[in-house]
Amino acid sequence: MFKLPLCPYCKTVYNYKEVKENKKRIIKCYNCKRNFKRSIKGYLLLFSLVIFITILINVAILKASSAINEGLIIVSILSIIAVLICLLLLPFFVSYKINDK
Repeated sequence: MFKLPLCPYCKTVYNYKEVKENKKRIIKCYNCKRNFKRSIKGYLLLFSLVIFITILINVAILKASSAINEGLIIVSILSIIAVLICLLLLPFFVSYKINDK
């Protein structure tokens, strides 16, 4: 799943910026001029992975830290970093599907 999407018809690769800027459900390929759908089913996988890994790291930090205040600060910072990483990876979890219509 860690790859940028391709046009399902002509296999044109869309770069990171194009995928991030394109929020429409139906997209027209700039190469072959055919319409296809944008699928975001991969977002569920990305969010699940980030949440699971973040929870594991946060629990380990809280168990290892002696002072609760230090642990909470570190956990907060790591959670913010996890959200930012998730936002950066979103275009890699988009896929383009053939339009049925």
